[in-house]
Amino acid sequence: MRWPAPPLAGFIAADGESGENEAVPLFDFRCRACGEVFEALVRPPVVPGCPACAATDLERLVTGFSFSVRTGGLSPAARRAVQKQQHAQRRDQAAFQHEIEKKHLDDD
Repeated sequence: MRWPAPPLAGFIAADGESGENEAVPLFDFRCRACGEVFEALVRPPVVPGCPACAATDLERLVTGFSFSVRTGGLSPAARRAVQKQQHAQRRDQAAFQHEIEKKHLDDD
């Protein structure tokens, strides 16, 4: 049995899902003529054009992406760490606000 090739990074399937149809590359571009940044699905040999000025002198940009291996979002430990950090930030902000108010009252 021959297994299908895995999807390539930066590519999506033509049907919008992983799998059955031919992969279609999705790239980000910057137009060198007008500076417009856009993304385009590109099927060779077609060269995309800038949607703003129709120029074909384009720079292909490196696209960043991220994913989570957990379907539930953050792990419990990561959630606690974020909550602890947010609590400390709120505490520091409240102390700073108190100092500002005290200084303002002392100046009067």
